[in-house]
Amino acid sequence: MFELEDAKKKITENKYTEALVLLKIAEEKYPNNMDISFHFGKSYFYINKYDLAKIYMHNNENIKALDILLSISTSEINNT
Repeated sequence: MFELEDAKKKITENKYTEALVLLKIAEEKYPNNMDISFHFGKSYFYINKYDLAKIYMHNNENIKALDILLSISTSEINNT
């Protein structure tokens, strides 16, 4: 599942669009993989596509992670 590993690397490099391309390939090979879904959600979150992030972070643990990211993001916006 090298696409997922490459996507994770792209995310750490802030190359979210490139990560999404790799994640799409991984998703086609491994549908319903929670790790892939989580990283889709994370990538969409970082490009401010919150509705898509919520779709991909559909299980309880991923929703909790998204809530944390949204609260951090909101507090950062309020402090600027």
